[in-house]
Amino acid sequence: MIHQVNRLPIANRLLPDVMALQMAVLEAAAQVPVDKPVDLDKFKEALTPILTTNLGSKRRFRGREAKVAQWINAKTETLVKPLSEFAGGAPPDKARFVADIKSDILLLYRPQTASFRVAVLDRSNKWEIGAKDFLYAFYDLWSKGFTKDLLSTSYSGNKYTRQDFVQEFHAKNPNLFICAICDGGAYSTKTEAQIHTSVDHFFPRSIYPHLSCHPLNLIPICSNCNSYIKGDANPLVLNGQPVGLIDFVLPYQKQDTAFREKTYVAVVKRDPRPDKQQHPMRLVLKPARDYPAGKRIDTFNNLYKVDERWSEGLDVIEDQVFRRVAQFLGLVDTVSLTSDPKAFTRYLEALMSQTDLENLGKDPYAFPLVWLLRSYLDDLEKSGEESAIYKVFKAWAQINRDRWLTLQKRSSEISARRPL
Repeated sequence: MIHQVNRLPIANRLLPDVMALQMAVLEAAAQVPVDKPVDLDKFKEALTPILTTNLGSKRRFRGREAKVAQWINAKTETLVKPLSEFAGGAPPDKARFVADIKSDILLLYRPQTASFRVAVLDRSNKWEIGAKDFLYAFYDLWSKGFTKDLLSTSYSGNKYTRQDFVQEFHAKNPNLFICAICDGGAYSTKTEAQIHTSVDHFFPRSIYPHLSCHPLNLIPICSNCNSYIKGDANPLVLNGQPVGLIDFVLPYQKQDTAFREKTYVAVVKRDPRPDKQQHPMRLVLKPARDYPAGKRIDTFNNLYKVDERWSEGLDVIEDQVFRRVAQFLGLVDTVSLTSDPKAFTRYLEALMSQTDLENLGKDPYAFPLVWLLRSYLDDLEKSGEESAIYKVFKAWAQINRDRWLTLQKRSSEISARRPL
């Protein structure tokens, strides 16, 4: 992630209840004997007392176990049917599966070198696919909201919805206007009724469905990152090899771990350049001095291809730099400022610092823009008046000066038409 995001207290209080309920239901379903073919009405009849007893044994659901069981049983096709398929697995396998899910949920709170134990893929057994479908559907029900009966802690609303999660994210990250992943554009848009955004499962629910409601696995990001670039790619595979959780900058982890403080962007020559229409330079995300990045940058780009996207949009970023510089130069004596490389250097240094301090997280591409300015400064320090950026703005400054002189002359001519 380029930008750090803050944890969400309400989500971190309520969503663990949802995950605990999912585990309690799977535990109960694992105890129900099933025949082939499965009769869903008989399955629900057998599931209800086991589920009610299991929920009643857990403090967070005690006193509400009958209502919760009724809520589950009312969703025959979405929840009960996949639960009946899960129940068809061997008892030891099901018990180990649920235990591994619980371990994975806890591991995401304190990531280590280990990876998750559970990954439901195409090669999984039918009973595992049943568990996946149950958890997958459970997340979809969040859009309409989880009622208070499903939550153990106090909550002021009638239901806790996915929109409530998005609203809290927006409130707890008030200075984040752009996508925390790519820095390339807004992650949301508002109407009077709600905030519209794409909520990413960092670890895709198609592979890790047991993390679909995990508060540390959900982050609103732009649709480009979520749907078009990352999709359902498995983060824990890099170049065909497994990687561990420690090889990532994960959402909501320790402060000051995001790349905006731990990396820089190098501007390097694109060589070879088979397509002559491509920009001759490209942008490469690199670890800052004394930052042991390990595989973190590689795993990040493997998922979101961020520096590749920046490189392909370098013309746009350069145009943004030019306009920022031109807007300032338009307010000062442009010719005198650009007549001295050292004065021009001081201005670019100030603009670079201002962009870093005041625009990161607010303006699209502000992060690579900072480092593009740094590359211009490097060129100025090395080449002085022969620097390409200096020549460009010196020529522009003269054109701008001539334009102002023309405008002033024309103003005098217009005024002179009036009689004295």
